[in-house]
Amino acid sequence: FVHYFIAKKGMKAGKRIVLALLLIALAGNVAAQSRKKKTTKKQKAKPVVVEKTPQERLFEEMLPATAQILIIDSVVADKHDFLKAIPLSSDAGRFATFEECFGQKAETNSHVHVNSFGNRCYFASPDTMRKELCSAFRVGKGWSQPQPLDGIGDTFEEPDYPFMMSDGITLYFGAKNADGLGGYDIFNTLLDTESNRFYKPQNIGLPFNSTANDYLYAVSETDTLGWFVTDRNQPEDKVCIYTFVPTPSRRNYDASEMAAEQLERLAVVASIADTWTDERERTRAMQRLERLRKSIGSKERQTAFTFIVNDETVYRKIEDFKSPTNRQEIVELFQKKERLENEEKRLEELRLKYHYANASQRRQLHGEITDMERRCRNLEREIHEQEKAIRNTENILLNKS
Repeated sequence: FVHYFIAKKGMKAGKRIVLALLLIALAGNVAAQSRKKKTTKKQKAKPVVVEKTPQERLFEEMLPATAQILIIDSVVADKHDFLKAIPLSSDAGRFATFEECFGQKAETNSHVHVNSFGNRCYFASPDTMRKELCSAFRVGKGWSQPQPLDGIGDTFEEPDYPFMMSDGITLYFGAKNADGLGGYDIFNTLLDTESNRFYKPQNIGLPFNSTANDYLYAVSETDTLGWFVTDRNQPEDKVCIYTFVPTPSRRNYDASEMAAEQLERLAVVASIADTWTDERERTRAMQRLERLRKSIGSKERQTAFTFIVNDETVYRKIEDFKSPTNRQEIVELFQKKERLENEEKRLEELRLKYHYANASQRRQLHGEITDMERRCRNLEREIHEQEKAIRNTENILLNKS
């Protein structure tokens, strides 16, 4: 083809034609390369968006409601033997293993909380198929048949580590739950004393719970000290026991007054020093903790109380009562008094809420306040009658001796 043009048009014309053809070919190649680059650019991979887990989303939801607490100390202990490392005061009862309490081995590792009077205990049944929380009463030197705690529900897997507050109605326990932060979480519930049924348990939130396993929450009201146990940031066979200062009512951090990173550090307990906002209070709490640790194992540890029998006789321990029945009655009496004190606190909170509520909220609160007032009056009457009966019986026995 090239030779043909050269022969027909001459050498110069042929060269011009050849040059033109080469330029056209080159332009086509450049255009093809440009199209290829454009196509490659369009096919650039998009960044992969990692979907958050339900536990991560729940953590974010709970974050603004992180409880404000002062953590004064932390101790690392063996995961299967950490109860001995908690210096629980006598007013808060005591912890024991299933074997120590009932004298028989359990197929699973089950922990027992015995109340301060030693007449009732709470534990997880050692059933390997389906654990459930139970309680038993002291009968002579043994215990009654275990009774499941009504109202806890079957949505909790492997519930364990129960702790009953001294009021006899506020229960904490650890369990696995599909709606939890992951692993074991700590839950809280209250006993309805009229129906003897517990209300629906609630997750106690951050910083007590985490995406790791959080097992136990316990409080000594006499010493104003509390403990929670977790395996976050620990080897597989260890847990960390945090000692904190409990408050009469929950106080949350103000998320609007701090950076998100700071709030998250407090929520996961990145460092207990982050919570030391009151050095004087921390020093006093450490002194209480040291005194408590020294008192553990002391033979003098007994539950102290005062019960006036008559103008000349005052009982200060359960063994002072002449009537064996009254030794049981006095325990129930003190539990009722604790319950009444807590009911009256909640009643006062409801009344305060009512004062600042709008018309619609007041209508709803009116029923709750009326019901709470009725329960307080009934408890006051029961306490008065029971106290009178105990006193009369003891006076009769004292006069005979």
